Amino acid sequence: MTDLLDIDVVGAAEKGAPLTIKHPGTGKPTDIVIHVLGFDSEAVQSAERAEYKRLMSEEKDADASAQLESVRLAKVKASIVSVENLTHDGKEINTATDLFPFLEMPIGLAIV
Repeated sequence: MTDLLDIDVVGAAEKGAPLTIKHPGTGKPTDIVIHVLGFDSEAVQSAERAEYKRLMSEEKDADASAQLESVRLAKVKASIVSVENLTHDGKEINTATDLFPFLEMPIGLAIV
């Protein structure tokens, strides 16, 4: 049995981990690997703070649900380090920046 005090959550968050994507229809692992930082990493926490700051400067009557979604998406984007074995229309997707446009598409929302 593992004691929670023996787990270095922040250290693990900064190191990150490979995330193997499963096929949504079969549940079987694909060869797509996205290397991600944990949500407790400084990069992700910083992105979250920046997004909240941006939202606080916006109109006060903005849609709260949309605002929460924008914070979640900012955290996801900040967590992505690299991408392996993924293409779209013949073009390789290797970096987080390459992947960003797809995160806001319906298939991307299913991934995150």
